[in-house]
Amino acid sequence: MSPDLWQRGCEQLATELSEQQFNTWIRALPPADIIDDGNGGTVAQVRVPNRFKLDWIRSQYANRIEGILSDLAGHPVRLELALAAREQPPMRPPAANGPMRAAALLNGQAMAPSTSVRPNAASYSAADGFLGGKNGGRPMARAVPCPAAACMAPACTCRRPPTATS
Repeated sequence: MSPDLWQRGCEQLATELSEQQFNTWIRALPPADIIDDGNGGTVAQVRVPNRFKLDWIRSQYANRIEGILSDLAGHPVRLELALAAREQPPMRPPAANGPMRAAALLNGQAMAPSTSVRPNAASYSAADGFLGGKNGGRPMARAVPCPAAACMAPACTCRRPPTATS
């Protein structure tokens, strides 16, 4: 069977449908696989990208497409619409600190990264002032220990917890 049967059928359908209908429903379809069914007929297999489009084409255009393809081929052509297989995104290696590292940590196969922790961090939280912690439930003027709290240098001494006088 001529591989351009689908192309010629689409050209004919383009003359019958509005430009918007053709561009929306037909133009984006991949070329049909044209197969001899062994009984003197032909099957045009079209893979449609999603269920909505498949249902719409089947209900609105399938009979007309079959008619056009049959007229062009000179014998019966059956249209088979099926969902196209979803493409699997390429596998990419996990990030160094991604799930693989977490799994390795859980299995005891890796060491946890070293982190710089300010002294007495376990005894102080910036949220303490808002949740009724060391400030007796009264809102604090600031929730950080000092104005230089944005400094993240590991050796910075300004990252200490507030004292009773601050």
